[in-house]
Amino acid sequence: ILSPSSLNLIQAPILSNLVAPDTVTLPPSPYSVLFVIHVAVADSDGRSDIDKVYFRNLDSPSDTNKQFLLYDDGIKNEVKYDSAAVDGIYSGRFQLPWNAPAQPYRFEFVAVDQLGFTSNKILHTMVVRQP
Repeated sequence: ILSPSSLNLIQAPILSNLVAPDTVTLPPSPYSVLFVIHVAVADSDGRSDIDKVYFRNLDSPSDTNKQFLLYDDGIKNEVKYDSAAVDGIYSGRFQLPWNAPAQPYRFEFVAVDQLGFTSNKILHTMVVRQP
């Protein structure tokens, strides 16, 4: 059980050093373009205190609340693209199909710890353009 005084010592995670493309050019039909995103996450309560790291597409035509998860598990596959496990760098690999709307998209990045404390938010705009 946490006392009110111990809650004062708990701090939310901190996001920093976002690496994400500023511009993505759509490929010709029927292809998709892949891109990778990385963000550093620190937590004074330790790396194991991080529950999830994600971003939302604030300009999504369908669901602005959908969470695109980032990972720090050292796995590289179709979805995950993390270079080293438990290094505090959360990563993900994403794709846009050739027919995605060409426009600027605002992404909001967030980390949440085990107690539900939310990090600072990083807002990043990625311009998607036609070839």
